[in-house]
Amino acid sequence: MKNLIKILVVLVLTLFFNCEADDPAPLSPPPLSTNSFSISSVQYDTDQAYLLLDDGPQYNDGFGLVFINGNMIEDNVNGASVETTTTQGAVLWVEFSNTDVTSEQAVTNQIINNSNFNLDRETSAITNITNYTDTFVDNGVQYGEPDETNATIYEIGLTGNGSINIISFTVDLVTRTGNIDCSYTFLDENNNTVSGVFTGSFGIINEF
Repeated sequence: MKNLIKILVVLVLTLFFNCEADDPAPLSPPPLSTNSFSISSVQYDTDQAYLLLDDGPQYNDGFGLVFINGNMIEDNVNGASVETTTTQGAVLWVEFSNTDVTSEQAVTNQIINNSNFNLDRETSAITNITNYTDTFVDNGVQYGEPDETNATIYEIGLTGNGSINIISFTVDLVTRTGNIDCSYTFLDENNNTVSGVFTGSFGIINEF
């Protein structure tokens, strides 16, 4: 599941200018829309969100968050799949510990309001998705696995770093829904900065 999500997954640029006294003041970059991420001043909208949890029975003590411009589904045959109209997304991984826990709730209870979490090295963003493999149709909508061949991938890897600031978080493990207000920033292994924001509802995917 991580390999699938990994190729999916508020850029705040502070510009410092050595200006002469009579130079005009530089303009601030335009703010991001509510749900999007940005790379090198290019904005990528992400109107859908998903919380990724282990499918048990022993649960990885961590979680993922996917922000994409399409829908995801999961089933017992295809696992987690992405709507083939999706062109971009970011997946953020947070690991609390290397020890398994006994329930999903033991994981989600650690995601508290007004908290910062370091992002795992598998955190990534993907843009320019044009092709999909292993496609199938569900209720008239085509889904599949993004083909990374012609896409652009930004991954923390061994040399990058990043964090997510969760302003508010609620989850209902019965209805498999929740709401989140967050911002995130990470530096990939090639020194590219990816920053984004999301405010809204999410679904839950259990496939790693």
